[in-house]
Amino acid sequence: MTNVINFPTEQQKRNNLKKKLNYLITEMEDQYKDMEALMQDFYAMEDEVARIEAEYETILKEYARNIDLADMEARFLSYSNLTQAVWCGDSKTIQFGLGDLLKDDDE
Repeated sequence: MTNVINFPTEQQKRNNLKKKLNYLITEMEDQYKDMEALMQDFYAMEDEVARIEAEYETILKEYARNIDLADMEARFLSYSNLTQAVWCGDSKTIQFGLGDLLKDDDE
């Protein structure tokens, strides 16, 4: 007795390919939905960070106006978008400048 191997017909090949395509479409749509949800979370986090940064700048300005600037901690300046940081190659240090930190908001 011999074993007969049935090769797929052209129609079976097309059906298999169609089935794979439909499966992959479903997979892509699921991934797109997940990515969209992650992007929405990312945008919400970005908004929250912007709010925190704005509050930080306001409080840092007030703090800077109420202390001797020589006593300002560098780490406070490093989180500010209003200050300037410059690398000094000779001393291998980062020097912070006050930049727009002491500028009034209405200027």
